[in-house]
Amino acid sequence: MTPHAEAGHDEAHGAAILTVRGASVRFGDTHALRSADLDLHPGRITAILGPSGAGKSTMLRAIAGFQRLTHGVIAMDGTTLTDGARMTPAERRGIGMVVQDLALFPHLNAWRNIAFGLRGADMRTTALEWLARLGLEHRADAYPHELSGGEQQRVALARALAPGPAVVLLDEAFSSLDPQLRRGLRRETEALLRQSGAAVLMVTHDPDEAMEMADDLVVMAAGEVLQQGAPQTVYWSPDNALVGSLLGEINVLQGRVEGGLLRTEFGAIAAPGLPEGQRIEALVRPCVVSAMAATADTRLRVVRSTFRGSDTMLAIENPKGERIVALLPGGEDLAKGQAVEVTFDSGRITFVEHR
Repeated sequence: MTPHAEAGHDEAHGAAILTVRGASVRFGDTHALRSADLDLHPGRITAILGPSGAGKSTMLRAIAGFQRLTHGVIAMDGTTLTDGARMTPAERRGIGMVVQDLALFPHLNAWRNIAFGLRGADMRTTALEWLARLGLEHRADAYPHELSGGEQQRVALARALAPGPAVVLLDEAFSSLDPQLRRGLRRETEALLRQSGAAVLMVTHDPDEAMEMADDLVVMAAGEVLQQGAPQTVYWSPDNALVGSLLGEINVLQGRVEGGLLRTEFGAIAAPGLPEGQRIEALVRPCVVSAMAATADTRLRVVRSTFRGSDTMLAIENPKGERIVALLPGGEDLAKGQAVEVTFDSGRITFVEHR
């Protein structure tokens, strides 16, 4: 499969500071990474999203200098860091990194953890300045076990940014935090990363996190890059059902084009320009499915209704036992067992060839 990438990326955002070309990693018969390409640009946040085993962390470890490539090249600012024969040590790459377990040194207090990668007589001053920026100046002498999870996260981020790296890597950096704290720290972290001007690569399995923070989104599965682009583009125009599902709930409706309509088991969808008679899959987000109480005989029934505050999620079933999901605005509801009719906003639906 050839991954979709938006045209003109380098022209729009300037030259990439870090490039990955044809990166492959094999462990015996297992392909952890398959011929992957990636560009990181100064001042932009790139997120790699995918399930476990997608190759996300392998890519990040290879960029950081902790994983050799079987094939391919990683270069930074025109200098080769890794190819099949050589590998610049991690400590000489000038890359900042925040990992899932934060990896703060337990025997060093907060300011000394931040100062660890600094050199010169002013390293204590620099560390204290970072703590002040994070509102933690009063915790300068606290040790990691004395800090809350959020405070540890801030210290780990400051340690990564304090040396002024051109590239910063985040490996599932928010996954150990509770949801409420995670949301606040994401916004705080994003602001600091953007102020730094560094090229940022974050790895996550959380689509909300990826879409909220990233300028550029890379979707991976089974070691391959499946699609790259702006989060909005990848969300609304996924190349296939797998990519679509990794960014959130999606309905996959199959049918045949007849008279400019895709005829499916849940109704017709306007499909102008598609070849007559062709088998097509429609990739449909729940928010573009409208459901209403049936005014005529219908074979569709609500089998589950879940109130979620701002909206209500409906599962709708046809006589074959196939289901689609629809969203109703908050305050609206259709009861379980209700006969319904559905319509589709075809302008926000992606059509792909049925395989």
